[in-house]
Amino acid sequence: MTRRFTPLCFRSRRGVTAGGGPPSPPWRWGAPGAARAFGVAMSPGGGGPGLTRECHGSEKKLFRQRFFTQTVPAVMAALKPSSRSGQATTNPDHRPAHLSALVHLARHAPISAVLQSGDSILPVLAEAINALADQSTPFADKDALAGSITMTAAFLSDPRGRDTLALHAEEHAGAIIGALCRIGSSAARKPPGSLAGSPTLSLVVRETALDALVAATSLPFSVVYPQRRAVERASVAALDDPKRVVRFAAARCREAWLLLGKQT
Repeated sequence: MTRRFTPLCFRSRRGVTAGGGPPSPPWRWGAPGAARAFGVAMSPGGGGPGLTRECHGSEKKLFRQRFFTQTVPAVMAALKPSSRSGQATTNPDHRPAHLSALVHLARHAPISAVLQSGDSILPVLAEAINALADQSTPFADKDALAGSITMTAAFLSDPRGRDTLALHAEEHAGAIIGALCRIGSSAARKPPGSLAGSPTLSLVVRETALDALVAATSLPFSVVYPQRRAVERASVAALDDPKRVVRFAAARCREAWLLLGKQT
């Protein structure tokens, strides 16, 4: 329905984004699947064997971009604070489901559409990374986590995304950099309760997080300079990563941020 962009797809979308009801255990364990449904609908081949030319399946042009731009507002409405109370409009227990749905939508959407929605996505990006990396909840998702890190790297490396991020840098860049530090050095840290050894944090995720930290040095100096100590500690820790490619990324990250510190 999503690929054909029929009216029924809007009804299905409203059902998945509703997220109502009490935070009971059945809802808590069903919500991750509902969030992943967005990724399945948007992914190549997500329609299953029925969506093939042999089965007379059809796919509307630009359906991913249209579905993304028309669905993100419904997902973000539950995450934004109310104008009256200043608190989020959804139950705090429901936030990970909406954050996961947002990332699943974005990871298969055209990057141009994602960057255009930066004003909505950036304020919750760090929270989404932390929620998807938390192994104590059913929302931990290695594919969505990889998508969130890749999306963060796109905001930091693409000129369009970097300009949008610069507008939000004072308020949100510190949290995003902190989340990248935790992901990039996760395999080298071994304290109790850490993310070390988690199967979610793959080699590609750790390397991309460190590369994103290198790109973060292009943000305004007043924003990144206070984060230099935290990034240096994370990059030094990542030098003990068991994978060579991650160690090389950690060395590049450490060198870039050391040069940043010498600019004072």
